Amino acid sequence: MTSRAGKRRPTDGARDRAWRILRDWEAGQGSLEAIRDREVSRRRLDARDRALVMELTQGVVRHRTLLDHRIDHLLDRTPDRLPVPVRIVLRLGAYQLIFLHRIPAHAAVGATVDVLKGGRFSGLIPLVNAVLRKVSSSPPPPVPEFRHDPA
Repeated sequence: MTSRAGKRRPTDGARDRAWRILRDWEAGQGSLEAIRDREVSRRRLDARDRALVMELTQGVVRHRTLLDHRIDHLLDRTPDRLPVPVRIVLRLGAYQLIFLHRIPAHAAVGATVDVLKGGRFSGLIPLVNAVLRKVSSSPPPPVPEFRHDPA
């Protein structure tokens, strides 16, 4: 992330770490626990941030199907055209908005979008912002019946 003066700003430690962990896990670089232990030990995180990293990574993996259903319902493009790292950011934000009620919606959206700032996917920030705002303000779509969609 860069500031107005052009200097790189640190991202939110917990969300950035969670994003990196989930990216590596999706790429098959090890078990979630092993990747998480490695990432958390690389950068000193206080107990609160470590707990948030644990909650975010476990929660996103646990509720992945539900999060994807909710995100896909709000996308204005086919889900397979979305880069995996961006889908992971959307899952992180949606998880916070749906399950972590102690984090205000504006803070969850803003901090999650910040993960992409200054990186390769920064051009998709408006899309991520719009989808996460819709997640926070729209009612959930109906869950499909098992016989129509076993996932």
